[in-house]
Amino acid sequence: MCRWVAYAGPEIYLEDLIFHQEHSIVSQSLAATQSAWVTNGDGFGVAWYNNRTTPGLFKDILPAWNDSNLRSLAAHIQTRLFFAHVRATTGTSVNRSNCHPFTWQNWAFRYSSDDQSPSMYYGTPHTRASQQGQHAITTIASEPSDSDAAHWFKVEERTGVYWTERGLEHFKINV
Repeated sequence: MCRWVAYAGPEIYLEDLIFHQEHSIVSQSLAATQSAWVTNGDGFGVAWYNNRTTPGLFKDILPAWNDSNLRSLAAHIQTRLFFAHVRATTGTSVNRSNCHPFTWQNWAFRYSSDDQSPSMYYGTPHTRASQQGQHAITTIASEPSDSDAAHWFKVEERTGVYWTERGLEHFKINV
């Protein structure tokens, strides 16, 4: 299914995680390793926060690997907080309104009612951040973006994670 990455940490360029990782989100759009769908070419999106209270948003129906506008924007936008997503449709139409992330007021989010690839990891991949963050964990993703096992931890089934001012918090999901 879809692949995604969320980042909260020292300011970096979007391209640091979207393009410049061994197994970046754009690489995953061509060859996902932990998904029912290997290719995720039915659109993409990225939402980022900077000096405004609402997120910036760019999304399109082109495959992420084939969009020169995404590559250009990612090389110029610096942020401390963003969410990127590549899409594999399960039969719904390929149009911008179906591309994630969605935004509402100051929120950026993803929704899926039929996620057949529920893998989730958290960790700290190498980036070109000019400073260290106050928390060790900067990234939550559907797949690790590099092959260094020391950078990544799998979120166990029926467990969720979220960021707080104290760092990454875990919670149990009871269904």
